Amino acid sequence: MSSGQSNEIFAVASMADIEAIEATPLSSRTLPQNSYDAIAATAGLMPDAPALSFFASAADFTHAHKWTYAELLADITRAANLFHVLGVTREAPVAFLLPNLPETHFTIWGGEAAGVVFAVNSMLEPGHAAELLRAAGVRVLVTLAPTSLPNDLWSRLSPHLAGLPELRTVAWVSLAPYLDAVGAPPFRHLVEQALDTAQRFELVDLRVEMNKQPADR
Repeated sequence: MSSGQSNEIFAVASMADIEAIEATPLSSRTLPQNSYDAIAATAGLMPDAPALSFFASAADFTHAHKWTYAELLADITRAANLFHVLGVTREAPVAFLLPNLPETHFTIWGGEAAGVVFAVNSMLEPGHAAELLRAAGVRVLVTLAPTSLPNDLWSRLSPHLAGLPELRTVAWVSLAPYLDAVGAPPFRHLVEQALDTAQRFELVDLRVEMNKQPADR
């Protein structure tokens, strides 16, 4: 289906059908020019349709956090505006080390709208991850806030961040909104302790900073 200017539905039952479809160049099909336009087009067509659901535990699937397409587009737009303010460009990417969270989607699609996104596997050995971040000249990093969970990402990664000369901002993603419902211990004191430690880069809360940005442009 196209981006909304025309709603084409293609029936494909044979090679002749494929050849007929391919006879029309993609440039003539009014397709979205980028991922942000594709999401915006879908939000325009069905703003109240479910777009994203997340639950931290399979036992808690009936209490999922949900976004409609309109809400998803709004959060992606907020993230894009935030990354632009933080200096993300094609030459200075935003990187992320995150598990599969809603904020991961905001970072990917918002980062693509602002510039370039660099995905780093959060399961990598932290020293190797830092080498990748250094090679890419990352200016903004999105990763997890400190937790008291086993194998805490922040405690493993943070000692390596001082060696990243281009890094200016680390935007934390808190798991608390998703884990409090399943009995996870509070993380606030761990975050406060980390903030008290002198760093050569700025530490911010991704959601707090996103909420300061416009969602409609």
